[in-house]
Amino acid sequence: MKRRILIPTLIFLAVLTLAASSASSSSRTHGLPAGTEGQTLVSGNYCISCHLADDQRLTTVTEWKGGIGREVNSPCPAATVIHEELYYTERLLLMIDRAQEAVGTLPKKTQSRLDNYTQRYSRMLDTPVTSLDAFVSEAQTTRYQMNKAYAVLNQMAEAAKQRTVLLYAAIVTLILLGSLAWGLYNTHAVRAGTVSKSWATFWRVVLVLAVLIFFALPIFRIPEVEVMETTEEQQDAQATLDVAQRAANAADRAQARAWMLARVGTAWSQLDTAEAETLLEESLLALEIARKNGTALWGQSLMVQEATAGQKVEMEAADLIAADLNAARGRTWALPLIALEWNEIDLGRAVSILNAEQENLESQQGLYRDLQLRGLALAWAKVDSARAAPTAAQIDDPALRTWTYRELAALTNNQTLFGHAAEAAREIEDPVQRAYSLREIGLASGQNALFDEALAALNSVKGAALAYALSDLAVSSGDTTLIEKIDLAYPDARVSALLRLGEYSSALETAADIADPYEQARAQATIAVAWKNADVAVRAAKSLYRDLALRDVIRKTGDAALVDSISSTYYKVQALTALDEYEAASQMAGNLGDSYPLVELALAMADQDPQAALALIDEMSREADKAIVLRAVTAASHDKELIERAQGMALAARVRGDSLAPIQALLDLADALWALDTTSAEAVLVQACEATQLISTK
Repeated sequence: MKRRILIPTLIFLAVLTLAASSASSSSRTHGLPAGTEGQTLVSGNYCISCHLADDQRLTTVTEWKGGIGREVNSPCPAATVIHEELYYTERLLLMIDRAQEAVGTLPKKTQSRLDNYTQRYSRMLDTPVTSLDAFVSEAQTTRYQMNKAYAVLNQMAEAAKQRTVLLYAAIVTLILLGSLAWGLYNTHAVRAGTVSKSWATFWRVVLVLAVLIFFALPIFRIPEVEVMETTEEQQDAQATLDVAQRAANAADRAQARAWMLARVGTAWSQLDTAEAETLLEESLLALEIARKNGTALWGQSLMVQEATAGQKVEMEAADLIAADLNAARGRTWALPLIALEWNEIDLGRAVSILNAEQENLESQQGLYRDLQLRGLALAWAKVDSARAAPTAAQIDDPALRTWTYRELAALTNNQTLFGHAAEAAREIEDPVQRAYSLREIGLASGQNALFDEALAALNSVKGAALAYALSDLAVSSGDTTLIEKIDLAYPDARVSALLRLGEYSSALETAADIADPYEQARAQATIAVAWKNADVAVRAAKSLYRDLALRDVIRKTGDAALVDSISSTYYKVQALTALDEYEAASQMAGNLGDSYPLVELALAMADQDPQAALALIDEMSREADKAIVLRAVTAASHDKELIERAQGMALAARVRGDSLAPIQALLDLADALWALDTTSAEAVLVQACEATQLISTK
């Protein structure tokens, strides 16, 4: 089996963008070509739509490189979404911590559930990002579960307030009753003296009314629950939004489905070239059908805007959905990928596919046309490298053209393309993105003079944008003097630069100035791991990141004495696995809130003790995790009886937000089975083909 034709899982390791790495920021400013002013890029679901499979940024998207303020410079909308989801989850954890400080600890059962939900957040930090939608779904589900614990804390706080109010009310009531008794006594004395009976009665009534008025104050009232009624027009508008969003999602799935058909076809070429070509033709047909639906998507984008006119909130939602729809119909990102699959079987057909698409783009304009040209240029680099640079030259957006030239220089080993990239970078109007592009070219080409140009481009930039741009430039150029120019109001930008330059002691000292406790803890943990310093790890401000840092220090140093310092079962299992303490780690499996650490443990045990690895599958809660372990055990043990079970589990490896997850699992299984059983591998490919054809595109 050609291992290369099954595109490695690396293409799914992170979802960085539907938009190009530099284009999104230029589209927000002045870098748009004529006819696309105001057009905004939206994040796609799979990184392969724009990024190369070996893009180094794909494996580091969730790593800490600074606070959420860094996103002011981010050219990638999908990476921004990922960082925002992590930030929102940390905010909720911080709110829970502060609530516990105010009202005390949670009940034991609720605290146990919260610990389990926190482990899901740890999973988010650990697992490769396979799909943007899947990541967002996981993050939102995690926060939903965590919010239940926060609701309990709010109830405890309300109960404490009620007890306080009742206590004060009781005290005031006793005082008033005492005053009433005192008044009755005195009015009795007065009545016996000179004051008339009517005056005594008057004072009694006044005192009683005072008590009644006191308890009628708003503090004792239970506010009425405001019921929001949805009008028929609002319901119709929401229905239109829902239909439009489904159409946008379906359009993205249609392209993904076409691409996966091509991948299955290429995998099949080892067995039957004719059948492989049939599947590749089917992928092109599926893509053409998806493209013809573009008119319907355009109509949907108009409908959502018309249906929500005059309603501010709904109009904002409509704009977002319309952007998704326009992105879906604006480019066919799967076509260059399908052409590359054809390249494995029929070079001439790959050339004809790319030529036809390039001719089709001649009559178009706009940012998505440039994105499509970028995809074609990268495909030409593998099909016919002489065609790559001329195709890149047709890209109007300078940021996109810069990025494409830079990557083509590496792909084709043509150093002159770095010069073309630098020329294009100088045309970018946004100074931050111009500096970004020049810095990246300088780093890739070794031309240090470009770092000076990048610094000069930042002369007019201020605030957060300048702070994070200087942080990155200091790291790329190795010029530590730039760190001193970073405003003290952005300590995380300073820490990020010092950390990446290996100035660990200074980074740790500066991290103390980060006000956000979770941001500070994450910075401290990252420093500790890079430094391999357990003393720094245990000083992390939050237990979550303290345990994470200790785990990673153990992985790097093998210091078994640190295991007892880890409080989280999740990280303790991973630490024991790294120390080859498989039995001890297995004994803790039942105490895990999220079973992801068992995947690493089972994979480590697969070669030595396949049966023990299989036993761990019963402790796992997700089919996707089980599929990974079953595939590894099947390949390691050469047990043909496991093949059917592994095949069924791969098909069941569904992930919400990632319709391609089961197919990817099946392709990985087929790749693992070629050396064991060719017939079974073919059966798995048949199932992968059937699963691909069942992907909903409506």
